[in-house]
Amino acid sequence: MNEATRLEVLLKKLGGVCDEHNLVYSFQREKYPVSLVIKSTSDVGAQLSMLADAEDEPYSSPDAVLVFYYKDGDLVIRTSERFVIGDALFNKFKNYFRKMYEFWLGWFFRDLITNRALPEGKMPVIDESEDGDDLDDDEEGEEEDDGPGEAELPDDDESGDEEDDDEEDDDADVDP
Repeated sequence: MNEATRLEVLLKKLGGVCDEHNLVYSFQREKYPVSLVIKSTSDVGAQLSMLADAEDEPYSSPDAVLVFYYKDGDLVIRTSERFVIGDALFNKFKNYFRKMYEFWLGWFFRDLITNRALPEGKMPVIDESEDGDDLDDDEEGEEEDDGPGEAELPDDDESGDEEDDDEEDDDADVDP
């Protein structure tokens, strides 16, 4: 099974998980950085159901958004508003995104190379003469996060929090 097929299978699984939890997703791969955006459905009935359940469980804002993307090789997770989900569901979304990102990059690179989309001599290369020891020096002058900006997040998005997440069992109840 090639990367494109694997990605399609994963997107169908993600759609099923989102449907079960009154959520929708958007896998944004048309621009850099590639990102996964998860938010509550805009269905009024589903929102009323969430409000009814709010007495028993922590409440997520109707306009809450959860965004996953990679920046400089690190997984970044941002939220807007109050987005509350359980640890298991959060980790499932995180792992789905990791796989989706891997499959997308594999497919993109394969398509780029096999279709000779780059003119000869324009393939980007990493200068192997550098020793790589100065990676920490670059972070000192680094500007603010350039991940998906306000325009890429769904409507009415607040600035949101950002956290770097490499732990599998981090708290999923993210409250900005």
